[in-house]
Amino acid sequence: MKIKEYNTDELLMIAHNVTGEYPEKKVRQAKEEQKLYFTYKNIHPISTIQ
Repeated sequence: MKIKEYNTDELLMIAHNVTGEYPEKKVRQAKEEQKLYFTYKNIHPISTIQ
């Protein structure tokens, strides 16, 4: 799965569906990408991912 280029705040907003505007499918996808992003950051803390 490829991690999309999201601002971390945007990804958190989608994952938590703060505004209620995102469909369930997009929310589930954002949660998966959020897990991958933070897992990668923990494995490679000096990586270039921002």
